[in-house]
Amino acid sequence: MSKYSQILFLVETNKKSKIDNGYILKAIQKFYTPYELTFCKYNNFYEMGTKTKYNSSDVDKKICSFMKEVKQANKKQPDENSKFVPVVVFCIDLDKDKVDPEQTKLNDRIKKFATEKGYELVLFNRNIEEVFVGEAVPDSEKSDRARRFLDNDEINNIKESKLRSSLPSKKSSNLLLILDKYIKQEED
Repeated sequence: MSKYSQILFLVETNKKSKIDNGYILKAIQKFYTPYELTFCKYNNFYEMGTKTKYNSSDVDKKICSFMKEVKQANKKQPDENSKFVPVVVFCIDLDKDKVDPEQTKLNDRIKKFATEKGYELVLFNRNIEEVFVGEAVPDSEKSDRARRFLDNDEINNIKESKLRSSLPSKKSSNLLLILDKYIKQEED
């Protein structure tokens, strides 16, 4: 089996701001070595706008297109060991899960959907901003706050354990646990 992965991240952010993309890319670049990153293409994002679109036709089309692209690229690879394995990763905020019954039902449907389809699921508790910047951020300030986080390399203030939580507690995520399956490599 190939040790190379190509990841499609499906994120809640909108196509204009791409907030979640920046946080995730910074985490990847901070917590994985350049050597490990040679085994993975990780900059493919699809902005769903909202997690309620997890099973929409637009999301399905993007996943199908991604799978087709990886399959086409693999035709050019000389042997099986150099082919990429396509990986679909949904990244969702838990929001007020366990407090709001409707939110809990939606999150449970998304978890079931991802499991049935063989997709990975990254959870941010309560949301991606609380995980990365440590506090809730009003919607009107999310773009500016994300830009400040990225420009000031605030990723250096994040403890790795916050992004490596198997059952994400408040202000934590399983992001790195999921990515370890596809990026972490032992040096030869």
